[in-house]
Amino acid sequence: MPYLTELIHEGTGLLRLGRGVLTGQEILDVIAAFPEGISTPERITHCLVDLTGVTRLEVSNRELEAIVATDSLKLKGTNLTRAAIAAPEDLTYGVSNMYRGHASHSGIEIRVFRTLAEAKAWLCPDGTAKP
Repeated sequence: MPYLTELIHEGTGLLRLGRGVLTGQEILDVIAAFPEGISTPERITHCLVDLTGVTRLEVSNRELEAIVATDSLKLKGTNLTRAAIAAPEDLTYGVSNMYRGHASHSGIEIRVFRTLAEAKAWLCPDGTAKP
C-alpha cells in the first residue's frame, strides 16, 4: 500500500508514510479508517507525514477537500497539536501547503518542509522524541 499510518513514540505520535504513486483516494481511505485498531487515540499529540518516497501525487481539489474534512473529523478524538509534513518534490510540496491552508481552522499547527530532517527537527525541537 502506498500510504499507511502507524503509531510512533510509544503511542503519542502518528506517522503517515507515503510511497510511490499516491492518489487522493488512497490517502482518504487510510484517513477514513483511523483510529481503527488504536486503543488510546487521545494519547496522540503530534503527527509526521513522510512523503519523501512519493514519486507522483494524484490528488484532485475535491479529494483534497474531502481529505481535510475527514482528517479533521477523525482527529477530534486525539490531542494532536502539531503536524509536520516532509514533501521534497514541487507538486507534493505544493499540495501539502494547500492542505495546510485548508486545515488552518483545525487548531493544529501544521508546517511543510522539503526534508524529513527539517520536519523531525521542528516536530521535536528538544530532541526528546525522534520521529
